[in-house]
Amino acid sequence: MLPSMNVRYRVDLFINTSSTEGLPVSIMEAMSFGIPIMATDVGGTSELVTDETGVLIPGNCSPEDVSEALNSISKRSRSTDFRNQVRNAWKSKVNPQENFTHFAEQLNAISEQKSK
Repeated sequence: MLPSMNVRYRVDLFINTSSTEGLPVSIMEAMSFGIPIMATDVGGTSELVTDETGVLIPGNCSPEDVSEALNSISKRSRSTDFRNQVRNAWKSKVNPQENFTHFAEQLNAISEQKSK
């Protein structure tokens, strides 16, 4: 493993405060390492960030919103169980291999229905 890869073990929380987003790759990458997320609820962020993976804050958040979100996730973000949960969410929502397999199975099922 590259020495810089060990940095992920020292990260308790990934924070993304974008004012606009599509489907944020940076959040997907953090999830793949099991790093909990705090992010603004903009674009497709809510497809990735749920109670299972972190906490959402309003897109036009106030300092109070940020403080409240940090308080709600601070203990959970250091929990090994929660970090495993974040990683598992990545596997089921984002992992290309899992999604490709699922897509292929769905496509196969549709094809079989059409051929009957």
